[in-house]
Amino acid sequence: METKGIYKRGEIWYIDYCYRDKHGVKKRVREAIGPSKKLAEQVRAKRIAQDAENRHLDVQKEEKIKFKDFAAEYLEKHSKVENRSWQSDEHRLRNLCKFFAEKYLFEITALDIQNYKTERLKETAPATVNRCIAVLRSALNRAIEWGKLHQNNPASKIKRLRENNESLRFLAREEIERLYANCQGEILALVKFALGTGCRRGEIMDLTWQDVDLEQGRIHIRNSKSGKGRTVPMNRTVREVVLSLRKQPDKPQLFSSWRYELRRQFEQALRKANIKGASFHTLRHTFASHAVMRGIDIVTVSRLLGHSTIQMTMRYAKISRDHAEKAISALDEVIGSGIERGTNMPQIDSSETASSGKEAVTNLFNYS
Repeated sequence: METKGIYKRGEIWYIDYCYRDKHGVKKRVREAIGPSKKLAEQVRAKRIAQDAENRHLDVQKEEKIKFKDFAAEYLEKHSKVENRSWQSDEHRLRNLCKFFAEKYLFEITALDIQNYKTERLKETAPATVNRCIAVLRSALNRAIEWGKLHQNNPASKIKRLRENNESLRFLAREEIERLYANCQGEILALVKFALGTGCRRGEIMDLTWQDVDLEQGRIHIRNSKSGKGRTVPMNRTVREVVLSLRKQPDKPQLFSSWRYELRRQFEQALRKANIKGASFHTLRHTFASHAVMRGIDIVTVSRLLGHSTIQMTMRYAKISRDHAEKAISALDEVIGSGIERGTNMPQIDSSETASSGKEAVTNLFNYS
């Protein structure tokens, strides 16, 4: 005679029972035991007892925490405490929430993240996708550390996309002029300051009036990505920008927060100027690229950028070589015909060249 949850098929006894998995979801199980009905009864009773004690399969029940809620906690308890660039984390978390906001942490799978990566690649660069997944990976690691997630991190299985670091996006002179034309007020001052110093956005946002030495014409960067401070000289454009800023008694920083209005104004200016594939960091690349094209040596550029190693600056060396080759080729128009006719080569005043070169560097990006 069969009893509830125990039945026989052929010579084998089976048990039928329900339990709740680690996510609290009810599951039904049918399990073959063997030819003994008594053993089947004992096993079923044990399974039910294990579920009652929340020890089924030795798995701990997960908390039902939605990603959007944990993202806010991660931002406050980790990003703002550990990262100087927490505002970038906030921007990336906002994007991640478009995909994962309503999912519980334990529901996020490697396939979900792979699908996110595929969709994001349709609208942005591989480097941007990599940074967003890195934030997701870090957030889920913190969830595990803080006892809010009891499983392996699904983001750890996702491979990084290959980034094309050889192709640097920087603004041409015409693009800089269009950008200036579509900026006004503080955002124009910020853009000119970034182009004139090559500083990172976070470094600029952290600058206070105590970091500016107008008498010596220097800006002191105290909080840099490399952890080392550096001094950046002011050219005429940057000095004019600093003098144009209004010092507010309740705000020690030179510029307002990037988080809301300034970010919106900058992105709007890029659209109006029809400048594509650029971000605020592109201004830093623009500073370095135009500097090497004006003849500033790589070591000096590296020091101005605050790079920890010269290898990080060598990416701009190719730009310098390409620019030099174009400049040499352009000389054919001046000297080529003269050589063919056997005419005398023009004499170049080296002092004049050095002077004009120095002036070109001093007036870098002064397109007002």
